[in-house]
Amino acid sequence: MVEAVLKQEEELMSTQQERFPVAATAWDFAKSTQDDKSGGVANRKRLIALFQLIIGASIGFAIFHYWSQTLAYVVWGIAGTTGLVAFISPLGAYRYIEKAVGGLGWLLGTIMGVLLLVPLYFLFFAPIRLFSRGGKKNAIFAKPQTDSFWVTREVNTESRSTYETQY
Repeated sequence: MVEAVLKQEEELMSTQQERFPVAATAWDFAKSTQDDKSGGVANRKRLIALFQLIIGASIGFAIFHYWSQTLAYVVWGIAGTTGLVAFISPLGAYRYIEKAVGGLGWLLGTIMGVLLLVPLYFLFFAPIRLFSRGGKKNAIFAKPQTDSFWVTREVNTESRSTYETQY
């Protein structure tokens, strides 16, 4: 399966080199393909998964010690399963786990943004706007006092100073 993925990426990169010669000089596609063949991408994924496993185990330990043993077992199970999948199949199943967790993070971020920012607006910014107005009329919507806002000015165009200091 890894060979098929690498072959697809290699075909895509060769197509991109033909279509975008400037990009080919700026970014060495052959080097990234060599990196894939030697397992560089897979090793980076495994290293990232190792850090995630360490952090998950640490969080599980803190939950176990300070809060709930059952919840700690759940956290350890998720971290261990994700780490095991990453070590076995870093370019296969682990890629889908990353996409799923990324999509879940985006969804939760969107929902939390709405749930937190809408009440913040109505509880904080709207009252401040109403109190800061203090019953004053808004100058933008007020009717003008005069027919025109044009300021007449006596200009002496004969001197050089009028061109140097226009305002």
